[in-house]
Amino acid sequence: MTTRLFTSSMTFRHLRRGVLAAVVAWPSLTFAQSAPPPPLTLTLADAIRMAERTSEVLRIARAATDRATGQQLQARSRLLPQVNGIASYQRAIQLQFEEITKRLGSSDTTSGGGDAAGGFADSPLARVFASPNTVVLGVNASQALYSGGRISAGIAAAEAGIRAASLGQQSARAQLVLDIAQAYFDAQVAAQLAVIAESSFVQAERALRQTQVAREVGNVAEFDLIRARVQRDNARPAVIGARSQRDIALLRLRQLLNVPLQQSLVLSTSIEVGAAPGADALAVSRELLAMEPDTSVLRRAPVRQAEELLRIQEKQLAIVKGQRLPALELSSAYQRFAYPAEGTLLESNWQYYFPNWTVSLGIAVPFFTGGRIKGEIVAAQASLAEARERYEQTRKAAALDQELAIAQLVQAEAELAASAGTDEQAARAYAIAEVRFAEGLATQLELAQTRVDLETARAYRVQSARDVALARLRLALLRDLPLSAGGTTGRP
Repeated sequence: MTTRLFTSSMTFRHLRRGVLAAVVAWPSLTFAQSAPPPPLTLTLADAIRMAERTSEVLRIARAATDRATGQQLQARSRLLPQVNGIASYQRAIQLQFEEITKRLGSSDTTSGGGDAAGGFADSPLARVFASPNTVVLGVNASQALYSGGRISAGIAAAEAGIRAASLGQQSARAQLVLDIAQAYFDAQVAAQLAVIAESSFVQAERALRQTQVAREVGNVAEFDLIRARVQRDNARPAVIGARSQRDIALLRLRQLLNVPLQQSLVLSTSIEVGAAPGADALAVSRELLAMEPDTSVLRRAPVRQAEELLRIQEKQLAIVKGQRLPALELSSAYQRFAYPAEGTLLESNWQYYFPNWTVSLGIAVPFFTGGRIKGEIVAAQASLAEARERYEQTRKAAALDQELAIAQLVQAEAELAASAGTDEQAARAYAIAEVRFAEGLATQLELAQTRVDLETARAYRVQSARDVALARLRLALLRDLPLSAGGTTGRP
Protein backbone atom coordinates (compact mmCIF):
# COMPACT_ATOMS: atom_id res chain seq x y z
CA MET A 1 0.00 0.00 0.00
CA THR A 2 2.84 2.37 0.82
CA THR A 3 4.62 1.54 -2.43
CA ARG A 4 1.47 2.23 -4.44
CA LEU A 5 1.01 5.61 -2.75
CA PHE A 6 4.67 6.47 -3.37
CA THR A 7 4.36 5.57 -7.04
CA SER A 8 1.21 7.70 -7.37
CA SER A 9 2.97 10.62 -5.71
CA MET A 10 5.94 10.32 -8.08
CA THR A 11 3.63 10.17 -11.08
CA PHE A 12 1.79 13.31 -9.95
CA ARG A 13 5.08 15.20 -9.46
CA HIS A 14 6.28 14.21 -12.93
CA LEU A 15 2.94 15.29 -14.41
CA ARG A 16 3.10 18.61 -12.58
CA ARG A 17 6.65 19.22 -13.83
CA GLY A 18 5.55 18.46 -17.40
CA VAL A 19 2.63 20.86 -17.16
CA LEU A 20 4.83 23.61 -15.72
CA ALA A 21 7.45 23.07 -18.45
CA ALA A 22 4.76 23.29 -21.13
CA VAL A 23 3.37 26.50 -19.62
CA VAL A 24 6.86 28.02 -19.49
CA ALA A 25 7.67 26.95 -23.07
CA TRP A 26 4.30 28.05 -24.51
CA PRO A 27 5.13 31.80 -24.84
CA SER A 28 8.35 30.98 -26.68
CA LEU A 29 6.50 28.59 -29.01
CA THR A 30 3.81 31.18 -29.65
CA PHE A 31 6.44 33.81 -30.32
CA ALA A 32 8.24 31.48 -32.72
CA GLN A 33 5.03 30.80 -34.64
CA SER A 34 4.07 34.48 -34.82
CA ALA A 35 7.56 35.82 -35.50
CA PRO A 36 7.54 38.49 -38.20
CA PRO A 37 8.97 37.58 -41.60
CA PRO A 38 12.55 38.65 -42.37
CA PRO A 39 13.03 42.10 -43.94
CA LEU A 40 12.56 42.31 -47.70
CA THR A 41 15.30 44.27 -49.46
CA LEU A 42 13.98 46.05 -52.54
CA THR A 43 15.55 48.17 -55.23
CA LEU A 44 13.33 50.40 -57.30
CA ALA A 45 13.59 48.01 -60.26
CA ASP A 46 12.64 45.06 -58.02
CA ALA A 47 9.61 46.97 -56.73
CA ILE A 48 8.48 47.76 -60.28
CA ARG A 49 8.83 44.12 -61.38
CA MET A 50 6.95 42.92 -58.30
CA ALA A 51 4.14 45.39 -58.94
CA GLU A 52 3.87 44.36 -62.59
CA ARG A 53 3.37 40.72 -61.56
CA THR A 54 0.61 41.47 -59.06
CA SER A 55 -1.06 44.66 -60.32
CA GLU A 56 -4.83 44.44 -60.77
CA VAL A 57 -4.70 47.46 -63.08
CA LEU A 58 -2.37 45.68 -65.49
CA ARG A 59 -4.49 42.53 -65.42
CA ILE A 60 -7.57 44.60 -66.27
CA ALA A 61 -5.68 46.24 -69.16
CA ARG A 62 -4.57 42.83 -70.45
CA ALA A 63 -8.17 41.61 -70.25
CA ALA A 64 -9.24 44.58 -72.39
CA THR A 65 -6.62 43.63 -74.99
CA ASP A 66 -7.79 40.00 -74.96
CA ARG A 67 -11.39 41.14 -75.39
CA ALA A 68 -10.42 43.29 -78.37
CA THR A 69 -8.57 40.31 -79.89
CA GLY A 70 -11.68 38.17 -79.49
CA GLN A 71 -13.78 40.83 -81.20
CA GLN A 72 -11.32 40.87 -84.10
CA LEU A 73 -11.65 37.09 -84.47
CA GLN A 74 -15.42 37.46 -84.52
CA ALA A 75 -15.23 40.12 -87.23
CA ARG A 76 -12.83 38.08 -89.39
CA SER A 77 -14.99 34.97 -89.11
CA ARG A 78 -17.62 36.60 -91.34
CA LEU A 79 -15.22 36.37 -94.29
CA LEU A 80 -15.09 32.58 -94.04
CA PRO A 81 -17.81 29.96 -94.64
CA GLN A 82 -19.98 29.10 -91.67
CA VAL A 83 -20.45 25.32 -91.42
CA ASN A 84 -22.66 23.66 -88.81
CA GLY A 85 -23.51 20.05 -88.23
CA ILE A 86 -27.02 19.14 -87.10
CA ALA A 87 -28.64 16.08 -85.58
CA SER A 88 -32.21 15.93 -84.37
CA TYR A 89 -34.90 13.49 -83.35
CA GLN A 90 -38.57 14.41 -83.61
CA ARG A 91 -41.50 12.55 -82.09
CA ALA A 92 -44.96 13.55 -83.33
CA ILE A 93 -47.77 13.28 -80.77
CA GLN A 94 -50.50 13.82 -83.34
CA LEU A 95 -49.85 13.73 -87.08
CA GLN A 96 -52.38 14.69 -89.73
CA PHE A 97 -50.92 12.34 -92.33
CA GLU A 98 -51.34 9.38 -89.97
CA GLU A 99 -55.01 10.25 -89.44
CA ILE A 100 -55.58 10.70 -93.19
CA THR A 101 -54.06 7.29 -93.90
CA LYS A 102 -56.22 5.60 -91.27
CA ARG A 103 -59.46 7.26 -92.35
CA LEU A 104 -58.96 6.87 -96.07
CA GLY A 105 -57.85 3.30 -95.60
CA SER A 106 -60.96 2.51 -93.46
CA SER A 107 -63.33 4.19 -95.98
CA ASP A 108 -61.87 2.31 -98.96
CA THR A 109 -62.12 -1.01 -97.12
CA THR A 110 -65.83 -0.45 -96.31
CA SER A 111 -66.70 0.41 -99.89
CA GLY A 112 -65.06 -2.73 -101.21
CA GLY A 113 -61.81 -1.15 -102.39
CA GLY A 114 -59.56 -3.21 -100.16
CA ASP A 115 -56.74 -3.58 -102.65
CA ALA A 116 -56.64 0.12 -103.40
CA ALA A 117 -56.79 1.02 -99.75
CA GLY A 118 -54.09 -1.41 -98.90
CA GLY A 119 -51.88 -0.01 -101.60
CA PHE A 120 -52.39 3.58 -100.39
CA ALA A 121 -51.75 2.79 -96.73
CA ASP A 122 -48.66 0.77 -97.50
CA SER A 123 -47.23 3.18 -100.04
CA PRO A 124 -43.73 4.62 -99.26
CA LEU A 125 -44.97 8.22 -99.17
CA ALA A 126 -47.74 7.33 -96.73
CA ARG A 127 -45.19 5.62 -94.47
CA VAL A 128 -42.92 8.66 -94.62
CA PHE A 129 -45.53 11.31 -93.93
CA ALA A 130 -47.43 9.22 -91.41
CA SER A 131 -44.36 8.13 -89.41
CA PRO A 132 -44.40 9.59 -85.90
CA ASN A 133 -40.58 9.31 -85.62
CA THR A 134 -38.16 11.42 -87.66
CA VAL A 135 -34.36 11.48 -87.44
CA VAL A 136 -32.39 14.18 -89.26
CA LEU A 137 -28.60 14.24 -89.76
CA GLY A 138 -27.06 17.00 -91.82
CA VAL A 139 -24.58 19.77 -92.51
CA ASN A 140 -25.48 23.41 -93.20
CA ALA A 141 -23.01 25.84 -94.82
CA SER A 142 -23.29 29.52 -95.73
CA GLN A 143 -20.94 32.06 -97.30
CA ALA A 144 -21.44 35.82 -97.46
CA LEU A 145 -20.69 37.03 -101.00
CA TYR A 146 -21.48 40.73 -100.64
CA SER A 147 -22.37 42.79 -97.56
CA GLY A 148 -22.05 46.38 -98.73
CA GLY A 149 -18.67 46.81 -97.05
CA ARG A 150 -19.94 45.95 -93.58
CA ILE A 151 -17.60 43.00 -93.05
CA SER A 152 -14.43 44.85 -94.06
CA ALA A 153 -15.44 47.87 -91.97
CA GLY A 154 -16.09 45.63 -88.98
CA ILE A 155 -12.64 44.04 -89.33
CA ALA A 156 -10.99 47.46 -89.55
CA ALA A 157 -12.88 48.65 -86.46
CA ALA A 158 -11.83 45.53 -84.54
CA GLU A 159 -8.17 46.03 -85.49
CA ALA A 160 -8.36 49.65 -84.34
CA GLY A 161 -9.87 48.38 -81.09
CA ILE A 162 -6.86 46.09 -80.56
CA ARG A 163 -4.46 48.97 -81.12
CA ALA A 164 -6.41 51.19 -78.71
CA ALA A 165 -6.43 48.44 -76.07
CA SER A 166 -2.68 47.88 -76.50
CA LEU A 167 -2.06 51.60 -76.03
CA GLY A 168 -4.22 51.51 -72.92
CA GLN A 169 -2.10 48.64 -71.59
CA GLN A 170 1.09 50.62 -72.24
CA SER A 171 -0.38 53.63 -70.44
CA ALA A 172 -1.39 51.48 -67.49
CA ARG A 173 2.13 50.07 -67.18
CA ALA A 174 3.76 53.51 -67.45
CA GLN A 175 1.42 54.92 -64.81
CA LEU A 176 2.13 51.95 -62.57
CA VAL A 177 5.89 52.54 -62.90
CA LEU A 178 5.45 56.21 -62.00
CA ASP A 179 3.14 55.39 -59.06
CA ILE A 180 5.56 52.81 -57.68
CA ALA A 181 8.50 55.19 -58.05
CA GLN A 182 6.59 57.97 -56.32
CA ALA A 183 5.53 55.72 -53.44
CA TYR A 184 9.09 54.36 -53.19
CA PHE A 185 10.65 57.82 -53.06
CA ASP A 186 7.96 59.14 -50.74
CA ALA A 187 8.76 56.35 -48.29
CA GLN A 188 12.46 57.21 -48.43
CA VAL A 189 11.82 60.93 -48.05
CA ALA A 190 9.52 60.25 -45.11
CA ALA A 191 12.21 58.05 -43.53
CA GLN A 192 14.84 60.76 -43.97
CA LEU A 193 12.49 63.42 -42.61
CA ALA A 194 11.96 61.19 -39.57
CA VAL A 195 15.75 60.97 -39.15
CA ILE A 196 16.00 64.76 -39.44
CA ALA A 197 13.25 65.23 -36.85
CA GLU A 198 14.98 62.79 -34.48
CA SER A 199 18.30 64.61 -34.99
CA SER A 200 16.60 67.91 -34.26
CA PHE A 201 15.16 66.41 -31.07
CA VAL A 202 18.62 65.19 -30.02
CA GLN A 203 20.01 68.66 -30.67
CA ALA A 204 17.23 70.24 -28.61
CA GLU A 205 17.90 67.74 -25.82
CA ARG A 206 21.63 68.56 -25.89
CA ALA A 207 20.88 72.30 -25.82
CA LEU A 208 18.61 71.75 -22.81
CA ARG A 209 21.37 69.93 -20.93
CA GLN A 210 23.84 72.71 -21.71
CA THR A 211 21.32 75.30 -20.52
CA GLN A 212 20.74 73.36 -17.30
CA VAL A 213 24.48 73.31 -16.62
CA ALA A 214 24.75 77.00 -17.37
CA ARG A 215 21.81 77.71 -15.11
CA GLU A 216 23.38 75.77 -12.28
CA VAL A 217 26.51 77.90 -12.45
CA GLY A 218 24.46 81.06 -12.88
CA ASN A 219 25.44 81.95 -16.45
CA VAL A 220 21.88 82.02 -17.85
CA ALA A 221 18.55 83.13 -16.56
CA GLU A 222 15.66 80.86 -15.65
CA PHE A 223 13.81 82.19 -18.69
CA ASP A 224 16.42 80.64 -21.00
CA LEU A 225 16.10 77.31 -19.21
CA ILE A 226 12.30 77.34 -19.60
CA ARG A 227 12.62 78.23 -23.28
CA ALA A 228 15.10 75.37 -23.89
CA ARG A 229 12.76 72.93 -22.14
CA VAL A 230 9.78 74.14 -24.22
CA GLN A 231 11.77 73.80 -27.45
CA ARG A 232 12.78 70.26 -26.48
CA ASP A 233 9.17 69.37 -25.71
CA ASN A 234 7.96 70.93 -28.97
CA ALA A 235 10.43 68.78 -30.91
CA ARG A 236 8.96 65.56 -29.53
CA PRO A 237 5.56 65.81 -31.38
CA ALA A 238 7.48 66.55 -34.58
CA VAL A 239 9.36 63.26 -34.16
CA ILE A 240 6.13 61.37 -33.52
CA GLY A 241 4.48 62.96 -36.58
CA ALA A 242 7.50 62.22 -38.82
CA ARG A 243 7.56 58.58 -37.71
CA SER A 244 3.84 58.29 -38.38
CA GLN A 245 4.28 59.76 -41.89
CA ARG A 246 7.10 57.29 -42.52
CA ASP A 247 4.92 54.35 -41.45
CA ILE A 248 2.02 55.57 -43.60
CA ALA A 249 4.29 55.93 -46.65
CA LEU A 250 5.60 52.39 -46.15
CA LEU A 251 2.05 51.06 -45.76
CA ARG A 252 1.09 52.64 -49.09
CA LEU A 253 4.13 51.09 -50.77
CA ARG A 254 3.27 47.67 -49.33
CA GLN A 255 -0.28 48.05 -50.62
CA LEU A 256 0.89 48.88 -54.14
CA LEU A 257 3.29 45.92 -54.10
CA ASN A 258 0.66 43.56 -52.63
CA VAL A 259 2.96 42.42 -49.83
CA PRO A 260 1.73 41.72 -46.28
CA LEU A 261 1.28 44.86 -44.23
CA GLN A 262 3.50 43.36 -41.49
CA GLN A 263 6.37 42.80 -43.93
CA SER A 264 9.42 44.91 -43.12
CA LEU A 265 10.91 46.65 -46.17
CA VAL A 266 14.49 47.78 -46.74
CA LEU A 267 14.66 50.26 -49.64
CA SER A 268 18.13 50.00 -51.14
CA THR A 269 17.73 52.55 -53.95
CA SER A 270 18.36 55.56 -51.75
CA ILE A 271 18.22 59.28 -52.28
CA GLU A 272 21.78 60.51 -52.57
CA VAL A 273 22.17 64.23 -51.99
CA GLY A 274 25.22 65.58 -53.78
CA ALA A 275 26.87 68.92 -53.19
CA ALA A 276 27.66 69.64 -56.82
CA PRO A 277 24.90 71.38 -58.79
CA GLY A 278 23.66 69.29 -61.70
CA ALA A 279 24.87 65.99 -60.22
CA ASP A 280 22.54 63.03 -60.06
CA ALA A 281 20.42 63.54 -56.98
CA LEU A 282 19.17 60.01 -57.01
CA ALA A 283 20.66 56.58 -57.66
CA VAL A 284 17.66 55.39 -59.64
CA SER A 285 17.51 52.41 -61.97
CA ARG A 286 19.72 53.33 -64.92
CA GLU A 287 17.36 51.76 -67.44
CA LEU A 288 14.60 54.16 -66.34
CA LEU A 289 16.48 57.42 -66.19
CA ALA A 290 18.52 56.55 -69.30
CA MET A 291 15.36 56.39 -71.43
CA GLU A 292 15.36 59.01 -74.14
CA PRO A 293 12.30 61.22 -73.63
CA ASP A 294 9.88 61.34 -76.56
CA THR A 295 7.97 64.61 -76.30
CA SER A 296 6.19 64.45 -79.67
CA VAL A 297 2.53 65.25 -79.08
CA LEU A 298 1.24 62.99 -81.87
CA ARG A 299 3.17 60.03 -80.45
CA ARG A 300 1.62 60.31 -76.99
CA ALA A 301 -0.33 57.19 -76.09
CA PRO A 302 -3.53 59.11 -75.16
CA VAL A 303 -3.45 60.95 -78.51
CA ARG A 304 -2.88 57.75 -80.48
CA GLN A 305 -5.61 56.03 -78.48
CA ALA A 306 -8.04 58.87 -79.24
CA GLU A 307 -7.07 58.56 -82.91
CA GLU A 308 -7.86 54.83 -82.89
CA LEU A 309 -11.20 55.51 -81.21
CA LEU A 310 -11.93 58.06 -83.95
CA ARG A 311 -11.12 55.43 -86.57
CA ILE A 312 -13.47 52.97 -84.85
CA GLN A 313 -16.33 55.48 -85.05
CA GLU A 314 -15.59 56.06 -88.74
CA LYS A 315 -15.87 52.34 -89.42
CA GLN A 316 -19.01 52.08 -87.31
CA LEU A 317 -20.60 54.73 -89.51
CA ALA A 318 -19.56 52.75 -92.62
CA ILE A 319 -21.15 49.63 -91.14
CA VAL A 320 -24.43 51.42 -90.49
CA LYS A 321 -24.51 52.98 -93.95
CA GLY A 322 -23.82 49.58 -95.47
CA GLN A 323 -27.20 48.39 -94.22
CA ARG A 324 -28.81 50.34 -97.08
CA LEU A 325 -27.09 48.11 -99.64
CA PRO A 326 -28.23 44.59 -100.55
CA ALA A 327 -26.62 41.56 -98.94
CA LEU A 328 -25.85 38.47 -101.05
CA GLU A 329 -25.35 35.05 -99.45
CA LEU A 330 -24.78 31.54 -100.76
CA SER A 331 -25.97 28.65 -98.61
CA SER A 332 -26.23 24.90 -98.87
CA ALA A 333 -27.79 22.18 -96.75
CA TYR A 334 -27.12 18.46 -96.95
CA GLN A 335 -29.44 16.29 -94.84
CA ARG A 336 -30.27 12.63 -94.25
CA PHE A 337 -33.80 11.77 -93.11
CA ALA A 338 -34.80 8.51 -91.43
CA TYR A 339 -38.20 7.35 -90.15
CA PRO A 340 -37.65 4.62 -87.56
CA ALA A 341 -40.42 2.13 -86.93
CA GLU A 342 -42.56 2.43 -83.84
CA GLY A 343 -40.70 1.27 -80.75
CA THR A 344 -37.24 2.18 -82.02
CA LEU A 345 -35.24 5.39 -81.57
CA LEU A 346 -32.81 5.24 -84.48
CA GLU A 347 -32.78 3.53 -87.81
CA SER A 348 -30.01 0.91 -87.83
CA ASN A 349 -29.78 0.48 -91.61
CA TRP A 350 -27.92 3.34 -93.33
CA GLN A 351 -29.79 2.79 -96.63
CA TYR A 352 -32.94 4.02 -94.94
CA TYR A 353 -31.35 7.44 -94.27
CA PHE A 354 -32.63 9.25 -97.33
CA PRO A 355 -30.53 12.18 -98.69
CA ASN A 356 -31.75 15.73 -99.24
CA TRP A 357 -29.28 18.31 -100.65
CA THR A 358 -30.15 21.91 -101.48
CA VAL A 359 -28.17 24.94 -102.64
CA SER A 360 -29.63 28.44 -102.46
CA LEU A 361 -28.54 31.94 -103.40
CA GLY A 362 -30.27 34.66 -101.44
CA ILE A 363 -30.30 38.43 -101.61
CA ALA A 364 -31.73 40.76 -98.96
CA VAL A 365 -32.67 44.33 -99.86
CA PRO A 366 -33.99 46.71 -97.15
CA PHE A 367 -36.95 48.41 -98.82
CA PHE A 368 -38.57 49.79 -95.67
CA THR A 369 -37.30 49.68 -92.08
CA GLY A 370 -39.50 52.30 -90.45
CA GLY A 371 -36.61 54.78 -90.10
CA ARG A 372 -34.37 52.37 -88.16
CA ILE A 373 -31.38 52.65 -90.50
CA LYS A 374 -31.68 56.43 -90.71
CA GLY A 375 -31.77 56.68 -86.92
CA GLU A 376 -28.68 54.49 -86.61
CA ILE A 377 -26.86 56.64 -89.16
CA VAL A 378 -27.71 59.83 -87.26
CA ALA A 379 -26.48 58.27 -83.99
CA ALA A 380 -23.25 57.04 -85.65
CA GLN A 381 -22.60 60.48 -87.16
CA ALA A 382 -23.03 62.06 -83.73
CA SER A 383 -20.60 59.54 -82.18
CA LEU A 384 -18.11 60.28 -84.95
CA ALA A 385 -18.38 64.04 -84.36
CA GLU A 386 -17.87 63.49 -80.63
CA ALA A 387 -14.79 61.32 -81.31
CA ARG A 388 -13.30 64.06 -83.53
CA GLU A 389 -13.76 66.67 -80.81
CA ARG A 390 -12.32 64.36 -78.17
CA TYR A 391 -9.29 63.76 -80.37
CA GLU A 392 -8.68 67.50 -80.73
CA GLN A 393 -9.24 67.97 -77.02
CA THR A 394 -6.77 65.19 -76.20
CA ARG A 395 -4.16 66.54 -78.61
CA LYS A 396 -4.31 70.02 -77.05
CA ALA A 397 -4.21 68.60 -73.53
CA ALA A 398 -1.18 66.47 -74.48
CA ALA A 399 0.65 69.56 -75.76
CA LEU A 400 -0.03 71.35 -72.48
CA ASP A 401 0.93 68.28 -70.46
CA GLN A 402 4.24 68.09 -72.32
CA GLU A 403 5.07 71.71 -71.57
CA LEU A 404 4.15 71.24 -67.91
CA ALA A 405 6.38 68.16 -67.63
CA ILE A 406 9.35 70.02 -69.10
CA ALA A 407 8.72 73.09 -66.93
CA GLN A 408 8.39 70.89 -63.86
CA LEU A 409 11.77 69.27 -64.53
CA VAL A 410 13.41 72.66 -65.09
CA GLN A 411 11.93 73.98 -61.86
CA ALA A 412 12.94 70.92 -59.85
CA GLU A 413 16.52 71.01 -61.14
CA ALA A 414 16.75 74.74 -60.41
CA GLU A 415 15.50 74.19 -56.85
CA LEU A 416 17.97 71.35 -56.35
CA ALA A 417 20.83 73.47 -57.66
CA ALA A 418 19.78 76.36 -55.41
CA SER A 419 19.78 74.08 -52.37
CA ALA A 420 23.22 72.65 -53.13
CA GLY A 421 25.49 73.27 -50.16
CA THR A 422 22.79 74.97 -48.09
CA ASP A 423 22.42 72.06 -45.67
CA GLU A 424 26.22 71.85 -45.19
CA GLN A 425 26.36 75.57 -44.46
CA ALA A 426 23.40 75.29 -42.10
CA ALA A 427 25.11 72.38 -40.30
CA ARG A 428 28.31 74.43 -39.92
CA ALA A 429 26.31 77.42 -38.68
CA TYR A 430 24.60 75.26 -36.05
CA ALA A 431 27.92 73.81 -34.90
CA ILE A 432 29.30 77.34 -34.50
CA ALA A 433 26.12 78.42 -32.68
CA GLU A 434 26.50 75.50 -30.25
CA VAL A 435 30.06 76.49 -29.47
CA ARG A 436 29.07 80.13 -29.07
CA PHE A 437 26.19 79.15 -26.79
CA ALA A 438 28.42 76.92 -24.67
CA GLU A 439 30.87 79.80 -24.29
CA GLY A 440 28.08 82.22 -23.43
CA LEU A 441 28.52 84.25 -26.63
CA ALA A 442 25.15 83.31 -28.19
CA THR A 443 21.63 83.37 -26.88
CA GLN A 444 19.13 80.52 -26.70
CA LEU A 445 17.12 82.22 -29.45
CA GLU A 446 20.10 82.24 -31.79
CA LEU A 447 20.76 78.55 -31.19
CA ALA A 448 17.10 77.62 -31.76
CA GLN A 449 16.97 79.65 -34.97
CA THR A 450 20.07 77.99 -36.43
CA ARG A 451 18.64 74.56 -35.54
CA VAL A 452 15.40 75.39 -37.38
CA ASP A 453 17.45 76.61 -40.36
CA LEU A 454 19.40 73.36 -40.40
CA GLU A 455 16.27 71.22 -40.23
CA THR A 456 14.60 73.25 -43.00
CA ALA A 457 17.67 73.05 -45.27
CA ARG A 458 17.99 69.30 -44.86
CA ALA A 459 14.30 68.66 -45.49
CA TYR A 460 14.23 70.96 -48.52
CA ARG A 461 17.32 69.30 -49.98
CA VAL A 462 15.83 65.81 -49.65
CA GLN A 463 12.49 66.84 -51.13
CA SER A 464 14.21 68.67 -54.00
CA ALA A 465 16.18 65.54 -54.85
CA ARG A 466 12.99 63.52 -54.83
CA ASP A 467 11.23 66.04 -57.10
CA VAL A 468 14.08 65.96 -59.63
CA ALA A 469 14.05 62.16 -59.78
CA LEU A 470 10.30 61.97 -60.31
CA ALA A 471 10.33 64.80 -62.87
CA ARG A 472 13.04 63.02 -64.88
CA LEU A 473 11.23 59.71 -64.68
CA ARG A 474 7.93 61.27 -65.69
CA LEU A 475 9.54 62.93 -68.71
CA ALA A 476 11.16 59.62 -69.68
CA LEU A 477 7.77 57.86 -69.51
CA LEU A 478 5.81 60.78 -70.97
CA ARG A 479 5.09 59.11 -74.32
CA ASP A 480 3.12 56.28 -72.67
CA LEU A 481 1.74 58.08 -69.63
CA PRO A 482 -1.94 59.10 -69.42
CA LEU A 483 -2.71 62.79 -69.36
CA SER A 484 -2.22 64.23 -65.87
CA ALA A 485 -4.20 66.87 -64.08
CA GLY A 486 -1.78 69.77 -64.04
CA GLY A 487 1.32 67.60 -64.42
CA THR A 488 2.27 67.66 -60.73
CA THR A 489 3.69 64.82 -58.67
CA GLY A 490 3.10 66.26 -55.21
CA ARG A 491 5.24 66.02 -52.11
CA PRO A 492 4.63 63.70 -49.19
